[in-house]
Amino acid sequence: MSLSLTRTPRSFYINPVSGNDNNAGTKLKPFKTLAHGLSLAISGDSMRLAPGVYSAGTNGEKFSDVSKEVPVPAGVTILGTLAEDFTSQLHGGTGQTGLRLKGAATVKNLVLSGFDKGVRADQGTQSFKNVVFDQNVLGLELSGSAKATLAGATIILNRPTGIAFGAVLTQQAQFIMDAGIITPGGENCQTGYIGVDVRDAGRATLRNAATLRNIAGTAVRLSQTSKGLLKGATTIDRDFLEAPGCTPLPSIRTSDAASLTLNNARLFDGNGVNSVGVEAKSSAPLTITAGFNSYSGAGLRLFTGAKVVISGSTFSSNILGIDATPVASPDLTLTNSSLLNNITGIIAGSAIVRNSQLVGNQVAIVVDNTQVDLGRPDELGNNTIAGSAQTSVKFSQKAISAGGGTVFASGNTWKASTQGADAAGLYPGNLVLSGLSPNASGQNFQLPASKNFLILF
Repeated sequence: MSLSLTRTPRSFYINPVSGNDNNAGTKLKPFKTLAHGLSLAISGDSMRLAPGVYSAGTNGEKFSDVSKEVPVPAGVTILGTLAEDFTSQLHGGTGQTGLRLKGAATVKNLVLSGFDKGVRADQGTQSFKNVVFDQNVLGLELSGSAKATLAGATIILNRPTGIAFGAVLTQQAQFIMDAGIITPGGENCQTGYIGVDVRDAGRATLRNAATLRNIAGTAVRLSQTSKGLLKGATTIDRDFLEAPGCTPLPSIRTSDAASLTLNNARLFDGNGVNSVGVEAKSSAPLTITAGFNSYSGAGLRLFTGAKVVISGSTFSSNILGIDATPVASPDLTLTNSSLLNNITGIIAGSAIVRNSQLVGNQVAIVVDNTQVDLGRPDELGNNTIAGSAQTSVKFSQKAISAGGGTVFASGNTWKASTQGADAAGLYPGNLVLSGLSPNASGQNFQLPASKNFLILF
């Protein structure tokens, strides 16, 4: 029979300057290295780190690498110390992992810098608060059933090699970013930086004004059957004023059967070349309530016929607000939204638009195939379509080459006293205009000269 020795959980104190690993690990006689404290730890213990640098060169610190593992046992808490601009800092090198979490953990007030992987976990629930990940190749690697929450954390993507990931999720891992920021630290055109990369069946939630700033690579990338939710004023913004000519990757990319939901999210781009807010290549539905501003390519670009529902959104000052040209017949519905001051608001082969403002664009809608539904007699559009510098509705060359197309447009307000609209901008019901009608071309709509191009009121 073997006896299992147990003890009451306790706090170990560690000081990289005054400590000694032969000490008792008390407040008055601290250990020198975190690795030594972890070698004695059981669930419920706390590691209390004094301010200072913990590295091989300063205090002989040891970290996990290919030859050894320095695990953080499940249930252990690591508490750094905030001391003005100097706090508890773990500094690593090539091939090293800062914290190898074996299960549930709480980590507070800590900097992890220079590692291949700042944190690695494959099970348990982890909580990070006031933690900074700085100049790591990969900030967090989550796999298996790990579920990590970052509250008020900072991830700085800044590596000499130009390749860096904020967080990578695989298998069934879950990641919650509660406020905080992921950023390279300044304006640049380094497209090798990825904010959050979600694969397999991983789940990522960004909330409470979480911010991904100045990432010229992809801020959020979703693949396989993963899911991403950006909500609560989560913001993706970037400005390339100091990196002129930069052609960045799309801010968000979806592929395979990954699903994306934007709920009160904000996306902004400044000075990028052919920049895109969301590039959707997934077969899963896409649900959007968001703001898209100043994209020189498109705020939203669709590549599949998956169902896209946009409500309560604003597309403003983009070259293209919504670009669905790669899809013959997109399943696109836009309600209670605004397309303002874009070069083109929407270009799509098919779309349903209701209760929305399409105002101040050069062209509000380009019909790219056969049919756009702006309102029908049994379901009025209630859209305001006006103030277009060129025209509000026109057909693309692709549609013209196809030989015909229809716009259903019942119950909308257009530019007043134009092309048969009355002083209130309204058209009588049951009015049918073709490209051969006297008022076929103007600031409200442009119908090619053919009886096969129709607008139905």
